[in-house]
Formats: sequence, C-alpha cells, structure tokens
Amino acid sequence: MALGSNGLPIMPTDMEVERMIRDITNTPEDSETAKRDSPETFIAHMEQKLGRLRSALIILVKPNMAFSGYPFYRVRTATELIRTDLQQEFSYPPSRAQQPYDRCSLPGWPAFYCAGDMATAVRETIFNTKVAFSPKMVHAYISEWTVRAGETLRVTPFTYLPIEQGSALHGLDAFLLERIAEQMRQSEYPEDQIHGCMRGLRFFMDAFGKDTMKSVSSYIAYNQLHAPTRNRPDALLYPSIATKMRKACYAFHPNSVAKLKLVRVHRLILDNMDPYSKKFTFKFMEAVENNDGVLISRVLDYDESYELGKRFEAAFVEQQES
Repeated sequence: MALGSNGLPIMPTDMEVERMIRDITNTPEDSETAKRDSPETFIAHMEQKLGRLRSALIILVKPNMAFSGYPFYRVRTATELIRTDLQQEFSYPPSRAQQPYDRCSLPGWPAFYCAGDMATAVRETIFNTKVAFSPKMVHAYISEWTVRAGETLRVTPFTYLPIEQGSALHGLDAFLLERIAEQMRQSEYPEDQIHGCMRGLRFFMDAFGKDTMKSVSSYIAYNQLHAPTRNRPDALLYPSIATKMRKACYAFHPNSVAKLKLVRVHRLILDNMDPYSKKFTFKFMEAVENNDGVLISRVLDYDESYELGKRFEAAFVEQQES
C-alpha cells in the first residue's frame, strides 16, 4: 500500500470515491451471484469490488462505553413453545447452516441482533422475515438485556448521514464526522482525501439503511465485528429501517454477548399479521425473570398483561405515526 508524505496510507480522493461508489451501485447483481457460491467467495468478491474504498473503514470505535442501565431488546419468534428455562434459547445467534445473509451477518459469521426499545425490536424482526407470512399464530419472545456491572462496550457507529430531529440519533452524524476529520487533519491528510473518506463513510452508512445494499452492509459488519484484532468492536450501532431511522439497532459479536446479562423475557402471542399494512394483534402471556441464572416463568394475570400491552401499543403507534 502506497504511503503519503505523512507516512500513512494514501486515501482515495473525493472524486475517486464518487467514481467507486457509482461503479459499485451500478453492478449489484454480481454480489448476489457470489453469494450462491460460498460465504468465503462472497467475502473475496466484496473485497475486490470495494477496492480502495475499504480504506475509508477507519471507523471511529468508541471504547469503554458504560451503557449503565441501558436496556437492549432481542426478539426470537417460534410457531411452537420453546423452553424458557434455558438462557441459550435467547442468547446465541443461529448456526452457520441456519444463518442467512443479512444486514450485519453472513453464514458462519453471525451477529446478535437487538434494539434499544421493545417496539423497535419487534418491528425489525417480524416484518423483515417470513414470520410475517406465517399462517400460524406466532410466539414472540422478547428478551431484555443490560451490560453486566463493571463491563464496558466498544461500539462502532454507522450514523454518518443526517437523521431528522426527534430521533435519538439526531446530530450524531455531524459529531462523528467532525471527530474523524479532526483526527485526519492532525495526521496531515490532504483535504481532498479527508472529503473522500467522509463520502465513503456516508455511503457505508447508507448501506445499512437500504435492503438493496445488504451485500455491502453484511461485508462491512464482517470486516469490523470479526476483525482479527483485540480492539475490534463489541457491537455495531446503526439506525432502524423499520422506524425510518428514528431508533437505534445493534449487532453484537456473539462472543461479546458474555458482557450482557439477561434480565427478563416476555412472551407475546402474535396473530392476524399483515405484512403489507404492518398490523397485527398481540397479547402478553408470560414473564420469565432471571434469578442469578435460574429462569423462573410465570403466567401474567389480566392486569399485568393489559398494562404491558398498553405501553407496548403506545410505543408502536408512536413509531408508526412519526
């Protein structure tokens, strides 16, 4: 790799990045062809396809983030009841044979997907899978997690595009880009290379917000989450498509789930799902509390179920109307 006068790798200029992005977006079908061969072939294909644009992946990893008291919600769906006394039913991503190509995962390189609130986790899960088309009643197990006491997280944010006011992620794009540009200027990078890096990062964030660019986002997630370095991120942060970029989603490296503690699980029954109108009926049925590794389940009474349902519906409607 060629080095510049500052002794660091030369980054592509803004004009070069613009041309690279145009070439990538004009040939999406070749990535789908590579997927049909093997994940390893797909990875090699994407490395060649992205070329020097990958140098923009000097992502700002934010280390030692406490997330104290901050909940993460993960949803697992099933058409049959599952064992609620085993934590592994909620914590481990699918095996290689079951793991599809998705926004942040490849077969063999899975991710633990979750969201910052219960309604977003449900939206992201049930309407982005074949579950929404299931003729059967579906059980949704919503597990709540927090960061273990004394643990911190290394997080890589993909929020480099403007996000509307009112979103929890509003303003994060400008803050992060300014930080990266400042670091590059301190390293004496030319302005055209800094602008090229900014354009590349915006393109990569855009990939997380489009179903048509999962080939790019899944490769980026592989490149970051599974990097062979001790400083790799524990999780990626990206905006939720299902909430029009207003809420946060996370993809954790499977090993980093050890930094999280399961707090509780709620089981809902989902029925009458319409994948087109995004409407469904639901009822909270069961709560499972984690008592120092012993998971105790109990059936919710009418008042508990009603109160949980009322709060859940209010959050869901608020997202739909915003």
